[in-house]
Amino acid sequence: MCFLGMCLLVLPAMSQELLPIKKENSCSYYGEEIADDVYGFASSNEAEDAVSEIVDAVGLQKNFVIKAGNVPNAVATMQNGKRLIIYSQDFMVKLKQKTGTKWAAYGILAHEIGHHLNAHTLEDGGSKPPLELAADQFSGFILGKMGATLEQAQSAINAKASARGSSTHPPRSARLEAVAVGWNKAREQAGHSGNSMDPTSSTQPSPPKPDPVDQAGEKLGELEELIDAYSSGKDNSRGNTSGSTTFITVGYSGDQYGCYLPISINIGGAYFSPEGNKYTVSNIPAGQQQYVIQGTISCGIYGSCTAYGEGTIYVQPGATYWIVWQNTSVGYCSIGLQSGN
Repeated sequence: MCFLGMCLLVLPAMSQELLPIKKENSCSYYGEEIADDVYGFASSNEAEDAVSEIVDAVGLQKNFVIKAGNVPNAVATMQNGKRLIIYSQDFMVKLKQKTGTKWAAYGILAHEIGHHLNAHTLEDGGSKPPLELAADQFSGFILGKMGATLEQAQSAINAKASARGSSTHPPRSARLEAVAVGWNKAREQAGHSGNSMDPTSSTQPSPPKPDPVDQAGEKLGELEELIDAYSSGKDNSRGNTSGSTTFITVGYSGDQYGCYLPISINIGGAYFSPEGNKYTVSNIPAGQQQYVIQGTISCGIYGSCTAYGEGTIYVQPGATYWIVWQNTSVGYCSIGLQSGN
């Protein structure tokens, strides 16, 4: 049986295992109840290929395991401290048959990957409407970068998402809007007009602009030159940095309060999640870049908040940027980046 196709293959017997997952750290796509005993099976080649295409779209390395299992559709969760995505092979095949497109399954997998990138599975409580919308927006962004139409990017939500929503998942209209926001952002980055407000307009879209994320793998030589220039005290960062990538360090000053930041940062289309304070990350587009930060700030007895912020920074080779945040209301914070030493 194929993952995204309609074919039937004769497969060798595959072993299964009982997965000791924590429901309180699990985020599912539609919000159905997850079984108490979840058994995992080896994922199909089609699923592995789909995940590879998704992470390649933003230049990421896969830092999670994917398995087939007896879940209602798909779930992002943790297993013994490791990130895990479990999908229902049966559900995905039927979804392909119902929607007539591979993009519905791609959208669900991208959504679950978005939960991991946004560190949602590190929080207790499982699915919540704000977390689901953030993952939907990431899904729309990824599918937009991969070439899906808006209708294709929204096909999984249109197929089954609740019109009224629930305590864990927002209503279908909000989820469709979140996907559209992410999809349109990807189209704007690629130099397209996105969903035009005037369907009769004859204006042709601008030629696609070079995408630093897509070029990152081809720019290792330029990265080494930037690092050498920085190490020798030469600042060439104000020159022509189009398409160039570099490394930076991201830190914060909340250690004395026991803070940790399960957040996702997008700088110029490059996504990463800091795994500690003073975290160094490579393949960041150099020069003037827009950034988006979202996730959670948790400071022990001082409380936690859902954080979101966006802005612009000038990325210089080897520079340090500090994460700063401020409470805006109960349970919510604004968050941003500031350059510093």
